[in-house]
Amino acid sequence: LDYIMADYWKDTAIPGKDKAGRQDSAGEVEAWADRSITCCHALATGFAVANAAGFVFVYEFAGAGLQFKREFQMKRSATTDDHESPFVLRNRLCVKTPIPLSSTPDPPSMSGANWGDEKATTVYVRTLTSNRDESSMAAVFSDGQLASFPLDDVDLMERDSNPFVPIAGGVHLPGHTINGVDTCRMQPLAVTCGTDRTIRVWDLEKKYCTVSKEFSEELLCVSIHPSGLHVAAGFTDKIRLFNVMLKDLKCFGEINVKECHAIQFSRGGHMIAVAHSATIELYETYTFSRVGLLAGHIHTVSSLTWSHDDNG
Repeated sequence: LDYIMADYWKDTAIPGKDKAGRQDSAGEVEAWADRSITCCHALATGFAVANAAGFVFVYEFAGAGLQFKREFQMKRSATTDDHESPFVLRNRLCVKTPIPLSSTPDPPSMSGANWGDEKATTVYVRTLTSNRDESSMAAVFSDGQLASFPLDDVDLMERDSNPFVPIAGGVHLPGHTINGVDTCRMQPLAVTCGTDRTIRVWDLEKKYCTVSKEFSEELLCVSIHPSGLHVAAGFTDKIRLFNVMLKDLKCFGEINVKECHAIQFSRGGHMIAVAHSATIELYETYTFSRVGLLAGHIHTVSSLTWSHDDNG
C-alpha cells in the first residue's frame, strides 16, 4: 500500500530521519505514525483505505479496470521512481470530527454537517465495508460510532470533506459492555445501560440514540416504562427512576435497594419488579411503596418478566 499510495507519501522522508540524514524530533516521528494504515477494503473497481490521521482514500483501477489489474505486475520494485500506478485517487475524505458521547446531537443531514464543535482526539476509521452493489460504504470509527456515506457520489464530494452520516449514533464506548436492555411496549423505543456508566434511549424506527446520560456510579440494569416516559435503573447503592425528557433524563424518585441486578416494569406500568441477590421485591411505580416479596431462588436472580395480566 505504500507503493500504491506513492502520491501521498512520495515527498516524505524516511521515518526517524529527514532527507539530510538528521534525526527527526519526537513530534515528527509521531506525525509519521499518524500515517499508518488502519484498514483497507477491496471494491470491484478499486479499494478504499483509511489511516490513523483521520483520512479515507478511495482509489479505482486505471486503464481497463480488472483486466488491467490482472496484467499489472505487483512485484515491480516499490523504489522505482518512474513506475506507473495501476490506481488513481478518486477522492480523499476526512473523518476527524467525533460524535459527542455525553449528549447525543440531532441526526445530521445528508450534506455531512459537522457533528459537533467539541475539541477531541483525532477520530479515525477502524473498519470499512460496503453493501452488495457498492453504492454506499459503512465505517466503524475509533470512538465506537457507526456511520456511512454514498460511494456513488464520492467523485462529486469536496476533497477532505466529512460526508459520513451516523447509522446508529451514540453507541456505548469501545471496550465496554452493555449489561442492561429493555424495549417499550407502546412506542418504538429501547433503553440500554453499559459499563461506561451511561443510559441511552434509542428510537428503533430512526435507529438513533435520542437521549444519552452519563453517571458517576456503576449501572447494573435498566427498564423502560410501557409508555416510554420513564426509565428505571439499578445502581450499586439504590434504584433511581427518571422522566425521559427531550435530551435528558430527570430523576423523580428513588428506591433503597442495593445491588439490583434485574429490574422490570409491569405491562401496565403501575408496578416495578426488582431483584437483588435471590430475592424479588414488588414496588408501586409512583408511590415507591413495597407491595410484595417473592423468595425461593437459591442463587442470584438475573432476569425478570411479567405475565400478560400482571398477576405473576
